[in-house]
Amino acid sequence: MKDFYIDTDLGFQEAQKYHGRVPTEDDYDILVDADEVDDDFRVWGPANMFGERELLAGVKRKVFPKDVYDRIVTTAQTIKHTSDLRTAQAGPWDPEELFKKFGWVEGEHYKFKGNTKNAIIRRKKDGTWDTVARGKAIHSVLLGYKRGRFTGQIELDAWSKKNPEELKVFFEMNDFAAEAYDFIAPKEYKEQVAFADKYIKQEHRLNGTVFTTMSLNQYTENETSMMGYHIDAGDLNSSLTCISVFKVGDYKGAYFILPQHRCAISVGDGDVFVGDSRKQHGISEIEGPGMRISCVSYCDTRMASVK
Repeated sequence: MKDFYIDTDLGFQEAQKYHGRVPTEDDYDILVDADEVDDDFRVWGPANMFGERELLAGVKRKVFPKDVYDRIVTTAQTIKHTSDLRTAQAGPWDPEELFKKFGWVEGEHYKFKGNTKNAIIRRKKDGTWDTVARGKAIHSVLLGYKRGRFTGQIELDAWSKKNPEELKVFFEMNDFAAEAYDFIAPKEYKEQVAFADKYIKQEHRLNGTVFTTMSLNQYTENETSMMGYHIDAGDLNSSLTCISVFKVGDYKGAYFILPQHRCAISVGDGDVFVGDSRKQHGISEIEGPGMRISCVSYCDTRMASVK
């Protein structure tokens, strides 16, 4: 395994200024490309006063057996679900585009929520304003367990309930993702195991792994082409997030960028990426006719139900 060392750290507060922005090549100085490295690797942050470095990210290459890989890619491509609730990830709205497409005028048909233009609130037909802020629709679906917004109960998400056979494919892949996590970041993995074993019931864990929930995202040039800078909610403070990446066809870009450390990582086909999603991060624009499928596996602390 190879190691790369990053000495840049803009600081957490400075990185917060990136929230909701579209990632660009101006946001990084160093790009670590898995295909060029052609080996498993880790990326470490600056050393502290004791000489210790924080693990920022890592990649384990070609993790999935061919039969498992084929089932994941085939099944993932059948999912056409989109979400307009992930406002920061979708990037900012363009008022001119909203006017050209829908004839919407700011203040009359919609208003922006917050300081960015990532979330809009629509005026309803009766003249009142909607209570839910919407972002641009991105190709993303939640898989696995969630806590009901109104019931407070832990349950499978809607797609998982409707597609039990397809769900088995994604549950199975977490065995391989968990092994990659342990390989890349054994310290963080053990801490996550300890948390899951203590607070999360086995029936709320994906295939008995440390993961409770997944987010399946598809990136294409003409639909969801990037993911804006954000911090993942619900992740365990001491843990990292696993992203299994699958490349369909040919494309360029789609780098995982950590602007706080001015670094980007290009993940290869069938690789598992392990990274710190508690920092601002995003996916840069994808270019070309291909599709990037990413399956994000994580331990959602909201699934903790054991006292």
